Amino acid sequence: MPPPSSARATAAPAGSEVFHGRIVREDGKTPATDASYKVTIPGLPSTDVWEATQGGEFTVGGLPAGRVRIAAMAPGYAELTRDFTLPQATDESGVLVLFRPGPRVNVQVLSASGAGAADTAFTPGLTWHTDGDTRRETPRLNTDGSGGFTLVGPHNATSLTIKLGGDYPPAKVDLAPGTATTSVKLLPHGSFALRGSVVHADGRPASGAEVSLAVAGGKEEARVEQCDADGAYVF
Repeated sequence: MPPPSSARATAAPAGSEVFHGRIVREDGKTPATDASYKVTIPGLPSTDVWEATQGGEFTVGGLPAGRVRIAAMAPGYAELTRDFTLPQATDESGVLVLFRPGPRVNVQVLSASGAGAADTAFTPGLTWHTDGDTRRETPRLNTDGSGGFTLVGPHNATSLTIKLGGDYPPAKVDLAPGTATTSVKLLPHGSFALRGSVVHADGRPASGAEVSLAVAGGKEEARVEQCDADGAYVF
């Protein structure tokens, strides 16, 4: 993986694939100056951090075919991580849009059985709603071992609409001012969800409280969920 002249050399598996990328600011057009990036190949340590050009552009060669993870960063902006599949499709944009640090949304995608949709690729339609404006993204994402991924929105986002597609209905997530992290679980059509909340005796949300659910007479182990910052839980 030959690095640009400003990078430190690092070992990587030999390959013939090339990734072309561009790091831009919130408007989706202006280059993120002083931007840098790193590349991760599944099963291998991350590379060193390399510098993009002042136009925010970079090219990485010598990559193996398959999934590759690109992390982009720039001073004053939240780090962005996206998964891509090589060879890079001709109609696939390698643009990575950076936002000033804003709300984080932890998303867990569940199957009809309630289990996490682990290691699954999605290309959701994301609409971040801000005061008087909207920003749309269609990133390619891969869930982790529990079916989760994390999204980072604009600093002034008030809500997020997630269109996962397939059997999953659109979901709108309200982002309360001053809340750094919000969690949401996505269930396919026809799935049953049990929602509730836990509060203290004085009515305050019991953030972090654990709730267990078991079927009477069932043989499966009880499921345990942790309440979010508002004391809410969902099975």
